[in-house]
Amino acid sequence: PSLVTRHAPEDATPRVVRSGRGECALRHDASAIISGLELCFPPSVLVVAGDDLDRELGWQVAALAALLLIALLAAFAIVLAARRAEALSRQKSAFVSAVSHELRTPLTTVRMHAEMLEEGLVGEDRLPKVYRELVRESVRLAKLVDNVLSLSKLEEGRRQLRRADGDLRAHVREVVEGQRRFVEERGFQLHGPEGGPVEARFDRQAIEQIVVNLIDNAVKYGGGEPNAIDVRVEAPGTLVVADRGPGIPPAERKRV
Repeated sequence: PSLVTRHAPEDATPRVVRSGRGECALRHDASAIISGLELCFPPSVLVVAGDDLDRELGWQVAALAALLLIALLAAFAIVLAARRAEALSRQKSAFVSAVSHELRTPLTTVRMHAEMLEEGLVGEDRLPKVYRELVRESVRLAKLVDNVLSLSKLEEGRRQLRRADGDLRAHVREVVEGQRRFVEERGFQLHGPEGGPVEARFDRQAIEQIVVNLIDNAVKYGGGEPNAIDVRVEAPGTLVVADRGPGIPPAERKRV
């Protein structure tokens, strides 16, 4: 009886009965030596066994459902990654096309002026203007190359900001003055930031690149009345470059 009690499921303890007696769900010979005795398992043993099987089946179904869900999520992630890779590929192709177009204009100007100088087609009175244009287009080429290199560093995570405390407004004013001749030769009025110091912690090279790019964009797309570009620095550290052009389309502003 102690062995029966130890190994039988709870609420399903068998009884030793005479052969054929009692209400039993399952019968089994109680002894290989003593005949006429059986282990009688009551009907509740079927319920316990069924519950155990249902529980095990439930765990198996849950595990299978979890595996299916993981597989679906993995497939969804793969599709998203593929679409993202395709979108990035299209963006890079568009970027290369745009950069090629941007590089072609100053390169054409430099080549044309160099050939004119080589063939002696530039009069003495026009030499200063030609030299200025050569310098300006060379600077523009250098800026385009710097932008491409900066983008490459950003994508690779190698672009490090070197922040230092300083007067942000004074630095922006200095950058604006460096762009004044280029802007005014394009027929624009350029107004730099006014007012006292705006102390901030910033990367001087990054700020210069931002200001130059925004001014260059304003020259390209900012035509209007009056034909002016306003650069402002507002405390504690907001940079504003305003022109009279059509502006960025509303659908693109959130992305920008």
